Amino acid sequence: MTEIEILNSIGIIHYETGNSKRSVDIFKEALQHLTKLTLPQTHLVKARIYFGLTNSLTALEEFKPCISYCEEGIQLCLENESLYLLGEFFYQSGNAYFELHYKEKGLQHLENSKFIFAIEKKHHYVSYVQERINHFIH
Repeated sequence: MTEIEILNSIGIIHYETGNSKRSVDIFKEALQHLTKLTLPQTHLVKARIYFGLTNSLTALEEFKPCISYCEEGIQLCLENESLYLLGEFFYQSGNAYFELHYKEKGLQHLENSKFIFAIEKKHHYVSYVQERINHFIH
C-alpha cells in the first residue's frame, strides 16, 4: 500500500508543479497497482487517487474523462458510505459539466457539493461553491 501512496504523492507533486500530463500517467499507474489489492480502507486511497487524477484532467481541460473519474469517485464514496471527498467529486464534476455546456447537470452537481459541504460544516467551501453557481448561472 505504501508504494501506491508514494505514487499518489508523486502525482500530486507533478500536478502542483504544472506537469498535469505526467501526473495523469502516475495516477493511472497507482490505480492499476491498487486494483491488485483487497485490503481494508483501500477505498480511501483510491478516492485520493481519483481526486488527484480529476484535478489533473481539469488542468488539461479534459473534462469528459474528468467527469468519468468523478463519477467513479462518487460511486466509490456511496458504496463505502463515506463522505470523504464526496463533496469534492461533486464540485469537480459540476465544474466540468459547465465547461461542456451541460448547465443543468453542472448545477445539480454543484448543489450536491454545497449540500455535502454544509453537512460537513465546511462553510468556506459552501460560500465558494455558491459563488461558482452564481458565476455559471449569470
